[in-house]
Amino acid sequence: MKKTLLSITAAALLAVPVMAEDTKSKKKGDEPGISGMVKLMHIVDGAYTGTGATDNSMDPSTGSALLANVKYKTEKFAGGLSAVINAYALFDTGLTERNDAEYKEASGMFINNAADDGDPFYTLGEAYLDYKDKAHHAKLGRQLFQTPLTTIKFSTMPSFYEGLSYINKLTDTMKLSAGHMTKMAYGARAYADAALIGENTGTAGATTQTIIDNYEMQGKFVGFAEMLGGVPSDSAGMTYLGLDYKMQKNLTIRAWDYMVQDIVNNLYVDADYKMPMGKTTKLVLGAQYLTQSYDYNSVTSDFALTGAKVGIAGKLGERKYNLSYAMNSSSGDAMVNVWGADPAYTSTIFSRNAYRDEVSASKISAKIGLMKGLKLVVEMADYGQSKTLKGATAAANDATETDIILVYKPNKKWMFKIFNAQRTSEYDDTTTKELKQNHTRMMATYKF
Repeated sequence: MKKTLLSITAAALLAVPVMAEDTKSKKKGDEPGISGMVKLMHIVDGAYTGTGATDNSMDPSTGSALLANVKYKTEKFAGGLSAVINAYALFDTGLTERNDAEYKEASGMFINNAADDGDPFYTLGEAYLDYKDKAHHAKLGRQLFQTPLTTIKFSTMPSFYEGLSYINKLTDTMKLSAGHMTKMAYGARAYADAALIGENTGTAGATTQTIIDNYEMQGKFVGFAEMLGGVPSDSAGMTYLGLDYKMQKNLTIRAWDYMVQDIVNNLYVDADYKMPMGKTTKLVLGAQYLTQSYDYNSVTSDFALTGAKVGIAGKLGERKYNLSYAMNSSSGDAMVNVWGADPAYTSTIFSRNAYRDEVSASKISAKIGLMKGLKLVVEMADYGQSKTLKGATAAANDATETDIILVYKPNKKWMFKIFNAQRTSEYDDTTTKELKQNHTRMMATYKF
């Protein structure tokens, strides 16, 4: 069966460029016509026997997935109105070791409802009316929703929202965003957000595995209160308002507020300043502030996060580089991070500890162009010890993560990436099994 699936996968990957050439689809994402993507993702290592001490007991170990989507956008009619549909399909390539007791399935690669036996998962993730002119842009229906508190890392299938989003370009320097989302569909990484990444603390983009399992909500459009184990009548949805203001050529300030009725209010503000230091070098400064007021089903949270970053970006000959240092500090309670938020400067591939209670986090990042199309990224983060409990377990040491990422983009259509993440949990007391992670993954993406 594996050989058969691998043959199908290989044939599909080889056929994509041919199909793209046949249809002569060279459309950009905002133009009418057919476009799409094929993404192959494979975990290289991570074996864990489940007994005794190991330096890799946190690793989800095994997963090999293929994501494909095909998008169609109509020509504009009625002075700027068009329609968009985007269908997504998620497959197991056949290399996932589902029947080997030494391995655990990488839940973040698949939609959990279909993960047990590796069945494909299909969804119409985007289906919306789109209106756009020089000053206005509105979407009504199912859509990707990229804003400061709804953008989160994902592996294969992203999270989708359903509702109305609106952008008004008030001036050349000011943009107003507003809207109301009634439903959301958790993407493939939500299960890992709750468990592996959030360590069941509720701070990484989903509450618990139990709610995802019991409601079988992953990949399905459900109400915001339902994602907390509640009922649809508890919430009328998420209402948001945002303002982006470019005060001067190099200074941008953003302020966004999100409210889920009778449950939560999140406010996020950040500022970025780029100061030229010669012809090819810039000093980059940033500051951020996030606060949450949450009260639902006897759970309350008053959370605050501050952050700052400083960096230098420039060129050495034709090679681009970006060096930065960032820090975050949290206070109050841990954030109840239900629907996916990750603006923190110190987040890494698998660690979002900045949203826990009383955290002092720091991260050093380096991005260096090695040659045309080839980039090396190294990130090292330390999150200290939070006051957030994992069940009844308190932090025993500093949580850390080091990521090494190699990205190759030979052209606009193809992208190849390989990364290794080394992570230690703050709950690692080394008395039983070591809560550490050593994870290597390969990815290939083709857009048409």
